[in-house]
Amino acid sequence: MSVNSESLRKVDCNACTEAAVFPLSGLYIRDCLECSARALANGPLYWESRALHRLTSEYRAVLQRLWGANWRDGHQAVRCWRERIEQARTALPCKDYKAGV
Repeated sequence: MSVNSESLRKVDCNACTEAAVFPLSGLYIRDCLECSARALANGPLYWESRALHRLTSEYRAVLQRLWGANWRDGHQAVRCWRERIEQARTALPCKDYKAGV
C-alpha cells in the first residue's frame, strides 16, 4: 500500500506527544506527517543529502510523495526534527563507567 500526501495529515498523535517531550522516541504513527518528518530525520536518505550538501533525487522524491507541492515545508520539518534530536542527544547525561566512580 503506497502512501501519498492525501492520506497523510497533521494529527495530534501519541507518538508526537511523546516526541515533544522526548525527541529520541522511537514511536511513529504511519499517517502522521510530523512522524514522517521525524523518521526521515533519522533515516539514510536525509543523511546522504546532508553529507553531500544537496538534496538527492531519492530524498526529494520521498518529500514530494509525502508533502506534494509543499515538499520544501517537509524538508524544513525534517531539518527541525534533526536539530531537536541532536539537541536531545547532546543533553543526555554522560555516565562514567569506571568501577568505583
